Amino acid sequence: APSKDAGIGNAHTQMTEMQGLMRRFEGYLYDCTREICHYNECTLVLGKEQCTLQRNKLVACQAAMQRNMVAVTNACGKEHAKFTECMASSGPVNDAATQGNMCVSELSLFVDCAGRVMVARVDKGEAYAQ
Repeated sequence: APSKDAGIGNAHTQMTEMQGLMRRFEGYLYDCTREICHYNECTLVLGKEQCTLQRNKLVACQAAMQRNMVAVTNACGKEHAKFTECMASSGPVNDAATQGNMCVSELSLFVDCAGRVMVARVDKGEAYAQ
């Protein structure tokens, strides 16, 4: 029988894989961090009233991010549903018996699909703020 330590090592490896996949997914959608920083810096230095340009860029970025999420959700619904179903059926994360089943393969399929969608959106000029 596998040792408890082997299960913990496997869970750690899978958690690391999950985190990497989530970072990849977030990167595909573009997170507007730059626009948030520019708007915050402007409001701190000049005051909110003087930051219309930065605010408009942030709003446009957030709208593009939302459109990207809708496109990914629509195109990758089957993959997303399989990942969600896996997560719901795997039990609590702190349950040692289920830590080894962290749905890495299901998340990977969803993230791969999202990547394909976003490459197509970039190619068509649809991925970024207008």
